Amino acid sequence: MFKRIKNKSVIHKWLLSYILILIIPLLIFLGSISQFLNVYKNEIKHSNSLILEQARIQMDQVLYEANSFVAEISIEPMITRLLTMEKRSDVTAYDLYDTTLILNRLLLTKNEEFQFLIHLLRPDITVSNLSYNSGSEYFNIYLSQTGLDKSTWDNLIQKKYSKPHYFAYEYVRPSGETRNRIAIISPLMVAKYPGMYANIVVFIDEDNLVEYRKEYADRDTFLIMDSTNQILYKSGDHITEQNVLDYSMLTSENNNINTVVGEENVIVSHIDSKASNWKYIIITSEKAYMEQLNILRNSMILSVVLCCVFGGLIIIYLLRHNYTPLKSVVQSIEEFNARTSENTMNEFQYITHIINQLQSEKKINSEIMKKQKSTLSAQMVLNLAENRDIANELDIPTLEKYDIRFQSELFLVLTFLVFEGEGPFPDDNEVIDDNEKNTMIRLIFENITQELFEERKIKTFFFHTGRLMGFIINPPAENERVINDIYETHEQITKSINKYFLVRFVSAISGIHRSWKSIPDAYSEALQVIEYNSMFNENKVIFYHEFVKMPMEENFYYPEETENHIVNNLKIGDAKVVCDTIKKVINLNIDNNSTPVTIRYLMVNIAGTIIKAINQFEKQKYPVPQVSFEPLLQENSITDMYSIIEENVHDVCNAIKKHRAEQSKPSGGDLYSQAVNIVKEHYSDKNLSVSLIADKLNVHLVHLSRTFMEYRGDSLSNYINSVRLNEAKKLILKGERLETVSEKVGFGSLRTFMRVFKKSEGITPGQYKKSMEKTN
Repeated sequence: MFKRIKNKSVIHKWLLSYILILIIPLLIFLGSISQFLNVYKNEIKHSNSLILEQARIQMDQVLYEANSFVAEISIEPMITRLLTMEKRSDVTAYDLYDTTLILNRLLLTKNEEFQFLIHLLRPDITVSNLSYNSGSEYFNIYLSQTGLDKSTWDNLIQKKYSKPHYFAYEYVRPSGETRNRIAIISPLMVAKYPGMYANIVVFIDEDNLVEYRKEYADRDTFLIMDSTNQILYKSGDHITEQNVLDYSMLTSENNNINTVVGEENVIVSHIDSKASNWKYIIITSEKAYMEQLNILRNSMILSVVLCCVFGGLIIIYLLRHNYTPLKSVVQSIEEFNARTSENTMNEFQYITHIINQLQSEKKINSEIMKKQKSTLSAQMVLNLAENRDIANELDIPTLEKYDIRFQSELFLVLTFLVFEGEGPFPDDNEVIDDNEKNTMIRLIFENITQELFEERKIKTFFFHTGRLMGFIINPPAENERVINDIYETHEQITKSINKYFLVRFVSAISGIHRSWKSIPDAYSEALQVIEYNSMFNENKVIFYHEFVKMPMEENFYYPEETENHIVNNLKIGDAKVVCDTIKKVINLNIDNNSTPVTIRYLMVNIAGTIIKAINQFEKQKYPVPQVSFEPLLQENSITDMYSIIEENVHDVCNAIKKHRAEQSKPSGGDLYSQAVNIVKEHYSDKNLSVSLIADKLNVHLVHLSRTFMEYRGDSLSNYINSVRLNEAKKLILKGERLETVSEKVGFGSLRTFMRVFKKSEGITPGQYKKSMEKTN
């Protein structure tokens, strides 16, 4: 067995359990590390979003100031008047001087300080808050030293723009320091003169932009990008090329994206400017913040490996330490108990199975011993009640061996006779055999009776024989209430059984006897009373002392007319009338208060009448079966005696009826003539068939068919159809509808009629009618 359970050994489950105990915390730990990385990334993104929001506020403020400044310039009358001048000669020095004063005044109202200029394309004049000159001269004086290329400047300043244009370049200060600068070129036009326009250029230096935090400079890159993918400003060294990002992929729905710039994984956080088409962008390298996390992760991986190694060693130790005693127990059981079981069990299941098996065997043995003891006790009680000789031979010690212990010298016998029928449970459709049903009924009476008597401190001893159940009643002591207590308990028993079970029964109680040696007398008294109750179907209990006081008729009533009536009906085989007559005379005697003994005498006389009639039949050479009434003399029950008589009556009557039927069978010619007459009289009956005719003539169907074929040369079924078709032809010629014709001549349906007619005549009924009309 141990080899067979090895494949299902509990050690495998233990190993799996220990591994799970080790793995689950590790999985939780690894999951926590992964979650920590995600949280850390989200914190970086959130931090970048806050920085970008701050940058947008500051930078948009600069843009708002610049846009406001441009708007105020565009509505100044002097600027508008300059736009209308096409030639350089039309512009006076005073106009240009006045313009510089106006521009200074407008600049003083702004929070931010800008460098700016206005370039008038037609007169080719450039003017600012500091000076004015022609476009080329102004560039040479003020812009050529700032690192701006002349051709690039001319290309930018001479264009006509429909919206602001942005241009970034490196600005060289007089000190030689290089800074980033953004030039915002905005168009300036007059609605009345669409051909007149100028460009306003606002320079925003790096000093005007937000100072990106130095602590992020080694990790992040800050960008300003316009809608043309032009990087206007950059802080940080991670991005060194233009067009590394696409403006269109930086949507407002997702302000943080993970992507690859160059060959480096980065997080791109961005936000839209509210003052322009700029986007403010922070690019964070994953490498920067993953270095510390990688150190932590590597440390954790090393810890996990060490945990697995030491955990595996501990698991091996625990498995050996815990499994060795269990293995010894299993081997000991196999050694001392030759027991086997299914190979699907592990060690614990095997041990549990063996324990349950032993307990089950012990319980079964206990139940068997208890049942045997109960059976022996019930048999001893039955012997004590039925057999006076055994009762005289027994003594108290012998009875006590069978657990029969009396509490007083008072004894009565209570009997129940159960009738056959349904039950014992109402509304129970389950089919059970008679043995099981009788066992259930015995248990019902035994348990209810003993329980109710025990409540009154009255001992009972149960026995049974067939459908008769009895109890030896042993009250504690004689007193005035003994009879009343027994009567009331019996009423409780009857009500309980009638309420919950479907059982019909009668009961009886003997008189009081004052010695256990008199128990057979008490049982005999109870039998006499219960036989009387069964005859009259009395539902109430009757004590023996009440029974002996009842008026009884000792002579039975069985007139000669009744006897002759039974004999005459036996001659014709009418079993029903015979049995009804016997029942009637029995019930008449019961109604006259005849004693059970008198009713038995009556039964014997009725049996004699049947035997006398059989003797007469034998003289007339009737084949009467052998009947036996010996069991009648051995039965004490009137019901069983009547069943024996009824069975013999049916056997005799069946034999006589069979003999009379054979004698009354007609000859071949008579049988043929009778069959023809039946067909002619009943051809319109759609149920007419060979089988029905055979039943009417009381002959077998095969015998009738063979006889008819011999005399006519055709089958009886064909003859039935020919008679019907001849009658149908007459009706057709009279003009009857075919449906009516088929119904009148006995065909079940018009379809059947049409099929039979065509098969017989070769034409349809309609064709037959037309042919006959032409002939006539």
